[in-house]
Amino acid sequence: CSRACYEKWMCNGDRVTGRGSQWAKIRLEVIAMQPFCTMCGDSNRLEVHHIVPFRMTHDNSKANLTPLCKKHHKIVESITHDIEFSGSSPEHMKLILGNMLSERAAVSAYMVKKRNAQTRNVAD
Repeated sequence: CSRACYEKWMCNGDRVTGRGSQWAKIRLEVIAMQPFCTMCGDSNRLEVHHIVPFRMTHDNSKANLTPLCKKHHKIVESITHDIEFSGSSPEHMKLILGNMLSERAAVSAYMVKKRNAQTRNVAD
């Protein structure tokens, strides 16, 4: 999707700018806990995604956050947008997206661990 499309469809509605005074610290803590994209295991240019959008709950808890690479952040935002506009409550969004992302994070963690082990074996 183009930037114009993103602005039209993803940024409509009641926007909340800013994530609070502790956002930079929280963001770094989330990335330190899981230094790879939940979806693909990439560790470059990580962004932190709110599972239930901040504008709906103002929830910056670590349970509502997950690291994503730029590519997957855009994809997950699109899914989030679809779920939100289907009329799902924040609780249902957390259940739907939280479970999907949690399961995917476990797979990505396994892939990262396996890749790191292979790298160590090659170096030996």
